[in-house]
Amino acid sequence: MTPALLALLLAASQPQDAESVAIAESECYAMVQNGSEVVSTRISGLHVIESTARDGPFAAELPAGTSAILCPRSTIIPAPNDWKVLFAGYPLMIAETAGPPENRRIGALEVSQGQVRFRLISGSFAEGEEEMLRARLNQLQQSARQ
Repeated sequence: MTPALLALLLAASQPQDAESVAIAESECYAMVQNGSEVVSTRISGLHVIESTARDGPFAAELPAGTSAILCPRSTIIPAPNDWKVLFAGYPLMIAETAGPPENRRIGALEVSQGQVRFRLISGSFAEGEEEMLRARLNQLQQSARQ
């Protein structure tokens, strides 16, 4: 069985909503504090969208000192179950992979004073994205409360 076929079968067996499936995500990274710098370490097989679609909390084998998780995705807008990563105690960095490299954006999904928040670290929002983001943040906040 090819890895692509296996991935397709695994995705089909997981309870995901159509919006999550539409977001392409590469393997994610652990952002690990190493002295005065943060080093990104790719975690083989870690796909946050797939992991958070499962019942129960987000769980992953991460290196000691992991301070955040970074996921390359096709969109900067968080996925519906990303709140599970926040509940596990990790901010979620999203690095956009679509478009030319000089226009790619990076954002951070985090909790601040009990509120789910998103910071755009580099780049700017395209027309209509801020409304989509507000709706997603409201949905994430509601999901986190349940």
